[in-house]
Parts: sequence; structure tokens; C-alpha cells
Amino acid sequence: MSQGGKRTRNKRDSASRGRVFRRMGESSGLSVSDAICLRLRSRYSECSFCVDACPVGAIRFSDDSLDVSSACLGCARCAAACPTGALKANRFPDLSVLPRAALEAGVLEVECARVPRRAAAKNALRLRCAGGIGAHDLLGLYADRGYRDLRVIARGLCGDCPASDHGRHPAAAAVSEARALLEGFGAPYAEGVAFEFRRLPQGARPLPTPHAEPEPDASRRDFLRRLAGIPQAEPAADATPARATAKLIPASKARLMMALERVAKSAGGALPARLFPRIEISNSCADHGVCAVVCPTGALARYEEDGASGLRFEAAACIACEDCVRACPERAIRCSGPGNALPDVFGPVRLTCFTTAECYECAREFPVTGEARLCPTCRKTRDLARTSFSQLFGAARNPHGERMPMETSAGTD
Repeated sequence: MSQGGKRTRNKRDSASRGRVFRRMGESSGLSVSDAICLRLRSRYSECSFCVDACPVGAIRFSDDSLDVSSACLGCARCAAACPTGALKANRFPDLSVLPRAALEAGVLEVECARVPRRAAAKNALRLRCAGGIGAHDLLGLYADRGYRDLRVIARGLCGDCPASDHGRHPAAAAVSEARALLEGFGAPYAEGVAFEFRRLPQGARPLPTPHAEPEPDASRRDFLRRLAGIPQAEPAADATPARATAKLIPASKARLMMALERVAKSAGGALPARLFPRIEISNSCADHGVCAVVCPTGALARYEEDGASGLRFEAAACIACEDCVRACPERAIRCSGPGNALPDVFGPVRLTCFTTAECYECAREFPVTGEARLCPTCRKTRDLARTSFSQLFGAARNPHGERMPMETSAGTD
């Protein structure tokens, strides 16, 4: 949209800046943003949601990239499972923007694309695969429609479909999660999202299973856009960004939180505790902040104020990836899963607090642990020097010829 000849950006545009997507293969219909993929951002990440969600094993990680094979069905189950929105199914609709008829329908039905149009409800949301819809999508649709019922229709067609979960409906896990999050609000919200089993009408035959199809090449796509009067997209500044360090705002969790906030306000209840992971830090923490650096969302952050330093944690921003747990050299962090009992889960809370002092040797401020007067760097340097001296010249001896214990700098140096 433009005003006075200038292109304006809405909030969605701002949130999308820096997210450069590249197409994965010629026929997959998938795109990935390397900058927001947890596995590609950090060497500590063990995220494999997309790999685990793919029903045909078409996705794999190589050294520094995420690749998809020609076996891809285009079902979008990987995109629905991705915790940061790094994957995008190019032929899957944007479920945050629906036609007015779907928004205003008394009951919105979600159908598989194999169901013939004449057998589906007039305003049904027909998806390439119902497995491409996540719990955040279901709850977002439920809230956007003013808490009117949402039904995922199961027609018994999954048994012979390669996109199914061993014959189980591919949206079963998403529906179960959405219902679990709504249960705490009581009736009628608890029944707002549900399955409905319904056979095809007599004489109706399911359509063939849709497979991924190659998208038009760039020149053909631009030609079709010009015919339709759609402005050509601006080229990305860099289609292969380096490993990102900027903090993420996962679109799926943001949509989930906003939807449930609206439900909670309408129902007069509190947000479910299962939304908020809990981080615990032991006394072995050295306050070097490595965990805060690798945290992809900024849920864990380091602070320095009023002569103290430590770690803050914002549970609402945490996606429980556990990168911080794996990165901590002291193994001082434990992620105990959802269920945060803190009274204010939306604001950051202090997990640790260290007083700071000036290093006796380098004069830099450092968090004090025990009675140390040297910062960790200077302590390591001094200990290394003493160890090297001992190895070169042997241990020191007292006037009686007895070996003297070697002092360390951990105490009162």
C-alpha cells in the first residue's frame, strides 16, 4: 500500500524484515529462513521438530543447511511444527488472514483438500493437508472469529494417505493441544475447538492425494503478476544471510499468546501455566552470560545495575529449546518444562544476583564468587603461569627440603 507515492509498512511487514526465505529444491514447495532456524543459528541447538514431523523423511540437516528431497508431499506438517516459523509452505494459505465469509461463519470447518467441494461446507477452510495447521493456528482462528466453534472434520481418508501419522489424523496433536489450553477456561471455551468425524456422502469419491508441484520460474511468475496487476516484489538484500545473532520473536508463540490472552480476558481467567517453561540455576553459576548470548528469543538475558549483575528470565518469551542448558560450561542450568508459578509471568524476573567488584589486577568489574579478588580471566592467567613454572622448574621446597603446596588464586590473591 502506498500513500503519496511512498511505500508504507504495517506491523506484519516490520516483523518480517530480516527474514529472508530461500526455496528448498525445485519441487518441494517449501522455503526456509536460515536466519531464524534454531539448528542453523546455533551449534548448541538440537532442534529436529521439522525432521520428526515429516511423514516421508524428506527433510534432513547437513553441515550448515536444511535440505529437502523430491519425496516432499507439500503437506506443510514441518512448517506447523517449526517453533520459530523458519519454514514456510509456499502453497499453504496464511491462516492469520481469512475471507470475511470464513470469519463470520457460525461454525468454521477445516477440511482436507481431498474432500470434494460439493461434499464440504460452503465456507469450509480446505487445506492441502490438515496436518499443516498447528495449535497456534487453531487458537488464533478461534479468537479471530469471536470464540465461535471451530471443527476439524475427519473423513476417514488418512489410512491410505502418505501424509498421515500412521493412519492417525495429522491434525490430532494440534487439536489435542488446543483443547488442553482451553480447558482451564471452562465451558463453552473448552469445546470451542474439536474433531468431528463425518463420512463422505454416498457417491462422493475422495480426490487424489495432492503432491508438491514445482512453482513457476521467476520469469513466468513475474509475467503472471504483471498480468494480474500485482507489483513485483522487492529483491532481498541478501538471500544467504550469515548465522544470525539477533533475537527472535517466534510468530507461532506470539499468535498463541495473543489468542489466549483474548480468551482469558473474555472468560475472566488466567493464562494456562503450561505456556510458561521454568528455568532453574544452581549455585555453580559463574555469571559469564554464555547462556544469555545463545538464547534465541532473549528470554534469558544478563543485567548489570546498581553494583550487581546476574540473569533475568522472561517465561513468556521462552520456547524451551534448552540451548542455554547445553551451552553452560558449569552445567548450572536446568529447564524443568512448563508450569511457572511466578505471580507475574510476563515480566522478567531475576534468577541470579552477584555483587560486583574491581579486579585487583586488571581493574575490571567482575561478579564476585566466594572471596576471590581477581576476575576469572586473571585467575586463569595466574594459575596457568604457576602451573607452567612448576612444570619447568619443579615444585618449590622449604628450607627443610620438603615440597610446599602450590597456592591458587581462587582465594585471597
